[in-house]
Amino acid sequence: MAKASYVWSGSEWLPVASAFPTAHQRGIESSASTSYTLDVNDTGKALVFSSSSAVTVTIPDESTLEFVVGQTFIIIQNGTGTVSVTTEDVADLNSSVATGTVDLNGQYSVATLIKIDSDEWVIYGDIVSP
Repeated sequence: MAKASYVWSGSEWLPVASAFPTAHQRGIESSASTSYTLDVNDTGKALVFSSSSAVTVTIPDESTLEFVVGQTFIIIQNGTGTVSVTTEDVADLNSSVATGTVDLNGQYSVATLIKIDSDEWVIYGDIVSP
């Protein structure tokens, strides 16, 4: 029997998607594009960006696309173009290096992005302030 996962919102316990997706959710999504917007179908996947030009990965606002708290994305800069992770207008992106947009540190850098609350995200890994 599977156990449910919950996160404390500050006022109540909320059910969350697993930080370790089941096997059918994993995979690799490769992109040579310079612009990419996250989608719920990307959950648990390694998003591999191979462009030699700068790449912008955008987290949509919850009013545009509703992700479940706990959804996790792995972002990999496989090309030489800097991968920047940013949000639309309302969502917040927090990390140890910056609030708002962050860059992956260079080719072969990896970062993990997790939704922790409504329109609130945390990113960690090999990242730098832009």
